[in-house]
Amino acid sequence: MRYATKKTRSVDRGISLLEFVIYLGMLGFVLTAAVLFSVEFVTAEAKSSAISDVARGAGYALERIAHETRASDGINFDDSVFGSNPGTLSIKSAITAADPTVFSVVDGRLYVQWGTGTPVQLTPSGLIVEEFVLEDVSTRPRFRSVRVRLTVASSGEGQTEAYSSQMTLETTIRSWRNDGFSLPTP
Repeated sequence: MRYATKKTRSVDRGISLLEFVIYLGMLGFVLTAAVLFSVEFVTAEAKSSAISDVARGAGYALERIAHETRASDGINFDDSVFGSNPGTLSIKSAITAADPTVFSVVDGRLYVQWGTGTPVQLTPSGLIVEEFVLEDVSTRPRFRSVRVRLTVASSGEGQTEAYSSQMTLETTIRSWRNDGFSLPTP
């Protein structure tokens, strides 16, 4: 006797419309999450870059002012502008050709000028100096000190708020030469 075996065939009916809609919904959710994550990553990277540029530019400018002042023969208090924005810092230089050395802000850029030479820009082009205020914080006539407050921001030309940054740095400096404690310069 012959035994007949029944083979069950699977019927390939394709996918239903409901399965297709669910698939598209899941795919759309994953793609949307990936795009939002990418946009957030790029925005965070741009913000970090703006903060870094501002910190680097402002730090360099303030460090240059401090270095020049400490290495100078003194601060020209009569020729400097204190208490207003933008201020001007004039220092005496031991080198005749660089006397006086003047730090000033023109059109949102910080410049240094040695003697009668051409002013040199200290802040990069992408940064704006919003505040350059000097304050005489001397305690005695012998110890003449100046507090420098420098606020720098990214220029924001063609940038959104997410790509801009602002930073305020402050330091107190004095000339170390001829203060009665330093070794005399030759």
